Amino acid sequence: MASDSTAAATVDGSALAGRALAAAGTRHMFGVVGIPVTSLASRAAAAGVRFLAFRNEQSAGYAAAAYGFLTGSPGVLLTVSGPGCVHGLAGLSHATANAWPLLMVSGSCDQADTGRGDFQELDQIAATKPFAKLAVKATTIADIPRLVFQALAAAVSGRPGGCYLDIPSDVLHQTLAESEAAALIAAAAANSAAADPSPSKHKSLDEGIEKAADLLRRAERPLVVFGKGAAYARAEEAIRKLVDTTGIPFLPTPMGKGVVPDSHPLSATAARSLAIGQCDVALVVGARLNWLLHFGEPPKWSKDVKFILVDVSEEEIELRKPHVGIVGDAKRVIELINREIKDNPFCLAKSHPWVEAITKKAKDNVLKMEAQLAKDVVPFNFMTPLRIIRDAILAEGSPAPVVVSEGANTMDVGRAVLVQNEPRTRLDAGTWGTMGVGLGYCIAAAVAEPERLVVAVEGDSGFGFSAMEVETLVRYQLPVVVIVFNNNGVYGGDRRSPDEITGPYKDDPAPTSFVPAAGYHKMMEAFGGKGYLVETPDELKSALSESFRARKPAVINVIIDPYAAQMDSGRSLTDMIMEGFTPVTVFNNIPLRSDVQARDEVAAAVEVRNQSGVCVDDKQANALTMYKNDDPFHRTFQYIHCWKILKNHSKCTHRRQQIEAQKPFSKKQKTTASSTPATDAAEHITEEKQKLKQRSSIEALDYLLAKKKEVDAEKEMKKEERELKKHEMLQKALALQEERIKLDKDKFDFERDREEENIINVDMSTMSTRQQQFYDDQQKKILAIRLGN
Repeated sequence: MASDSTAAATVDGSALAGRALAAAGTRHMFGVVGIPVTSLASRAAAAGVRFLAFRNEQSAGYAAAAYGFLTGSPGVLLTVSGPGCVHGLAGLSHATANAWPLLMVSGSCDQADTGRGDFQELDQIAATKPFAKLAVKATTIADIPRLVFQALAAAVSGRPGGCYLDIPSDVLHQTLAESEAAALIAAAAANSAAADPSPSKHKSLDEGIEKAADLLRRAERPLVVFGKGAAYARAEEAIRKLVDTTGIPFLPTPMGKGVVPDSHPLSATAARSLAIGQCDVALVVGARLNWLLHFGEPPKWSKDVKFILVDVSEEEIELRKPHVGIVGDAKRVIELINREIKDNPFCLAKSHPWVEAITKKAKDNVLKMEAQLAKDVVPFNFMTPLRIIRDAILAEGSPAPVVVSEGANTMDVGRAVLVQNEPRTRLDAGTWGTMGVGLGYCIAAAVAEPERLVVAVEGDSGFGFSAMEVETLVRYQLPVVVIVFNNNGVYGGDRRSPDEITGPYKDDPAPTSFVPAAGYHKMMEAFGGKGYLVETPDELKSALSESFRARKPAVINVIIDPYAAQMDSGRSLTDMIMEGFTPVTVFNNIPLRSDVQARDEVAAAVEVRNQSGVCVDDKQANALTMYKNDDPFHRTFQYIHCWKILKNHSKCTHRRQQIEAQKPFSKKQKTTASSTPATDAAEHITEEKQKLKQRSSIEALDYLLAKKKEVDAEKEMKKEERELKKHEMLQKALALQEERIKLDKDKFDFERDREEENIINVDMSTMSTRQQQFYDDQQKKILAIRLGN
């Protein structure tokens, strides 16, 4: 090792780590750079590893985790020391919980300063161990290649998961000779190739396979259940063959969707409760019997069900104690079961009672849901936009887009509506139900599957966790369309009960509520992407068509009725509002407002109006006043939105026509009324009545239109000012970007030329034959490129 050698003949720890990752097959790395790993990211890129720079380590970690699932190779996450490592724990733990391969690499403080309160000092091995299959630290530069290969192999062996490699700052700055670096990488690669990462794949499985096939053959109500483990194992062809040859109905877990197409006639997704509640034998492949599958226990499952559990982890088999447990790779095990069944075949006919029961129940439930989906409900519930999105995604054909689903109601309803017909085309919150994964997943899918469009369907709450990564989408120009279901907060905003609205801060917004109708699409526009604000089916269809065709970063901000139920009954918000002002309706039964105190006050006022026989235009005026009073900060969306609904209702339209017909006589009637002699009290009552009658819907509408025109004019002026400033800033940014690109290119050319000169001038006299052959090949390639061959 030589720390004072000339630059042309030495390699530092950052460069060695980058080269080792490239030699091990790493093609992409995600992270946030800073002291002491900035050079490592650039060195890795120079070695052929594309580095995707994020705005937050959590999103980068979720990207690395999803990349491991989509490609089968470990996603690599790079973080700085201390707090950067802590942020990265989100991705590391998420990968391990979901059994996805990931390698997290973090810089750390100088070893000599450990325990002295150094910059961002943290015992990172202790911090990562609870969430990692392997946590190791390089104490010298020579350790780096060996540990890189070891950690990457550990991430994919057995049950996949996260691994951690710590490289202290002093190690990253140590140097060694080029020849020694190449030898260390070659030795690490040779040792890794000699090791068997998955010995369980080669064990004898005959006994378990025979038992599994026999149980399925003798079952009266068999069911095949598969999860993301089967998708990760690329078991789709084997499972599809099993289903087709045996006629057994199947049930995927959320991220198992697409292993067998959702459109397959034996899919039990729409008959889930019947399928798991009455099956007598369940073959569970690559799915754990955890909360997602109700732990495999009654009352959701039959108490007499026999489980055949196929899992790559022996610990999982031991934990669940199934009737038959088979430890092994899902694809290999199902291929062996298919071979066993082929020798003694069986198949459930379409007329089999179990198959008939499943298909009938599924068909009935699908028809019910399609009836709801067929309705164009405006303001949007969840069902209408999801149907439009589903149809647009299906129209893309193959390769199907990767769908990223995140949120509460959005993800739950989307799971039932959105269709997956190809494997590994659905990513969601996963085993932990993690929120914040959305945009990290999108970036991973875009680089792992560049031929596919990526479509994220996000709740506004889920989107908020990683929203700043829209800048990352634009920076790398990734084909990602983010659709935000904007219903003003978690679960749709304020859902507090009366006893929760007390105390000194009772007037604060609810913990679940956000700014109404937030302009999320403008975030994308701020960085140069495309933003859409949609409130109607036609607007959504147009936005989807344009953004899908462009395959550029876009955000579609879909305004959702905050009071829309998860599985909407089909009633519009118009119906619910108008019922609240109809004498025959009990107001307390209308889910019009979540603020119960305010609702009770309005209910009392409505009851008074119902008993007094106040006319329709008075009710409209009072509705306007109610919503205007709720808007002290001039956030006009709420009451204008409500007024638009009210003014277009048939009752209001009819009343306006009546008022128009009576308008020429109104002045005479007023004169007659005012000329009637009365006492002071009577005159006061008469004046109040006249004021009420004058507040017609036309006057209220005129006020609103004038106010809206004023607000729109002000908004337009501000928009023009912003656009002008944005244009000026964009021109400056483009000029700076061009200069930066030129500098980066010059730097890259210089580094490449220097590396090539090092290779051409390397002293091979002391090298082994293998090393000499390697450098000889490299020299020939370099000369061929320079000579244009």
